[in-house]
Amino acid sequence: MNKRQKQAMQTKENLVKAALYLLREKGFPDLTIRDLCQCAEVSIGTFYHYFSSKEDIINQGFGFYDLDLEEYLETYTQTNPNPIRAIYDIIMNQTRYVADRTAGFTKELYIGMLSIREGYATKDTRKYYQTILYYTKEAVKQGLFSTEKTAEELAEFMIRTNRGDIIDWCLHDYQYNLEERAQEDLLFLLKGLLKDGAGTLESHLE
Repeated sequence: MNKRQKQAMQTKENLVKAALYLLREKGFPDLTIRDLCQCAEVSIGTFYHYFSSKEDIINQGFGFYDLDLEEYLETYTQTNPNPIRAIYDIIMNQTRYVADRTAGFTKELYIGMLSIREGYATKDTRKYYQTILYYTKEAVKQGLFSTEKTAEELAEFMIRTNRGDIIDWCLHDYQYNLEERAQEDLLFLLKGLLKDGAGTLESHLE
């Protein structure tokens, strides 16, 4: 990502943060683009350069992780990684991103998502979902999981579990270590899915 792209991403992130601040103050129905631009100290034209509507700004708030994921995958050092290790790494990478970069306004993102018809966070076209699905298919192909569920069902299940950890963290007002809780739950889930004779979970995560 070059300097110009990073500046654009920062401007978008500032607009999202302004929107989330106003969500707390006004609620989604009373959130106006004019107030949002004043809060973020940008012009209305700048807003429409990045977003098409106030619904779009909520959806793209979830899209920030996918941009970070693309960077992460570009530098992913494992060649032909064990699919279980890849699933673990990517889900934990998202968890760290949420804990480190969006702590404090994750709750407002989810509140905003509940107010719009089509939420980006749950779309199966997302880079995040498609990447987890790819490695889940590889694990199924290699006979590593003991389940009759399809790869699509397994990918959705793992993502839902992690999303549940994040929402629970929000409900507890960010009072516990999200990364530790999510890691504990993910390891428990992967161990339960691992097929007998496929080796230990520890061996897959080496």
